[in-house]
Amino acid sequence: GDAYIIVAKCGAVGDAFKYGVIDLMNNVVIPFEYESIETNYGEAYDCVKGSTQYTINLSNEVISKKPVTIE
Repeated sequence: GDAYIIVAKCGAVGDAFKYGVIDLMNNVVIPFEYESIETNYGEAYDCVKGSTQYTINLSNEVISKKPVTIE
């Protein structure tokens, strides 16, 4: 099974949710600082912050980044 979970955390009242990735032991794999996260083939995640989409692996290393395209 998938040992990693995308989680949304709410900060102060009125703040937007921030997303991060944790493992099954509740260790934070990718910090809670992104506006959205989608899985990308299981080994990496597409994480959006501001106007940039970062592709980040499970070591929290940025593999690539690109401007967010509004569809």
